[in-house]
Order: sequence, then structure tokens, then C-alpha cells
Amino acid sequence: MGQVEPAEWYDERFPESRSYQGPIQDSPFLGVWMATMVEVIRMRREGGVLVDLGCGPGHMAELVPSCYEYRGYDFSKVALGMARARHRAAPFRARCEFHHWDAVTDETPEGDIFVATEFLEHIERDVKVLKGIPEGTPVVASLPMKDSAGHARFFPTEADVRKRFKYCLDIQRVTSLLPLNSFILSGIRK
Repeated sequence: MGQVEPAEWYDERFPESRSYQGPIQDSPFLGVWMATMVEVIRMRREGGVLVDLGCGPGHMAELVPSCYEYRGYDFSKVALGMARARHRAAPFRARCEFHHWDAVTDETPEGDIFVATEFLEHIERDVKVLKGIPEGTPVVASLPMKDSAGHARFFPTEADVRKRFKYCLDIQRVTSLLPLNSFILSGIRK
């Protein structure tokens, strides 16, 4: 099993990771990000403030429909710098912000819908972060089926996903993206 790593560990890896370099269509995470956005639109068609927890270098911002105001949060200052530079080079939207946020010490940000793509498995207090989201708020998360460096946990089966999050979310769907080794979880904060 991997282990939880500090921000500095990510600061070193983001600039050298091919997964986060270049155009979004070249990323191996594109399918996961697109499936996440399908669930976002299904759960909240009217838009609002979309909060991206653990936004990394900001790729999700490129996929969010214009009816949403995008706010990305991450604890890696290097990833946030990459996200801001990416947005300055080719602005994705008028309403796009990136903020420093540490899931261990900071309160969960405010918003109308929350996404967490490949983030919750990297922190010990994943359930506490989700419990910080106001009741009745939609949440969409991608979760890995396999272990990797920096993971506090992974989810080999749909039952594992449901067991972990059933106390904080009214789970609506868990979709398997087997070729991508991920699940997409969508639910309402209860």
C-alpha cells in the first residue's frame, strides 16, 4: 500500500509527470475527467460554483461547462502554479480561480457542487472533508481500483466504495471505468 505524502512530494512530481504535461487530450486521465463531468452535468444542470478538491495542475477546469464558476483547490503550490499558467496561456473560462488549500488544516471550501478526481485516496481524512460539505450538496469523485504511490487507500470493488462513503453520502451511482481502473462515485451529502 502507498502512503500519504506531504505537499513537497507532489511539488517534485507534478513538473516531471507526463500525465500532467501537454494538452489535456494527451493525458491518460482524460477518460476519468470526462466521466466525472458527465456525472456533474447529470447531477446539477443549472450550473453554480463547482469546487474541484485536489485540482492538481487544473485540467478539470478545461472540461467544465460555462454555466459553472470553477474554483480549484490544492495543497501543492507547484501544481497551482501550473494550473494558473495553463489558464493564462489559454483561458478556459471567465470565472476560473485556483486556491491553496490543505485538507488537513483548512475547512472545506464553499460551493454548489464538488468534484474530487483522484484525490480522496491521497488523504487520511477523506470522510471528514466530505462531511465538511453542506448537506444536500452534490458530490462526484473518481476513485482508483489499484494502489499507487501516495495512496492512503484504493477501492478494488464497488462494495468497497459504498462501504467507505455510505455514512456521509446518499450514494446515487458508482460507475466502473474498468479499462481506466477507476470508479466514478456520485451522491448527495447527507
